[in-house]
Amino acid sequence: KLSFIYGDIMNLPFDSAIFNNAFAIQVIHHVSNKEKFLKETYRVLKKGSYFGIQSCSHEQLQAFWFCHYFPKGYIVLLF
Repeated sequence: KLSFIYGDIMNLPFDSAIFNNAFAIQVIHHVSNKEKFLKETYRVLKKGSYFGIQSCSHEQLQAFWFCHYFPKGYIVLLF
């Protein structure tokens, strides 16, 4: 079963030590307080868990297809 939970990355809506692993894919460059983000992620992980972070540079971000179609940024009004 898959479910989506809306929450604040700086104050995750989960108990401590509940997850086996976590991933942050294309997220960390959007986070203003990286130390708080990492501490909060550590809080919800069980001892011995893995935390994977994948990110890229601003130059690499420009190579993504959506930058060609939306050169002014990532926020697009769909209504």
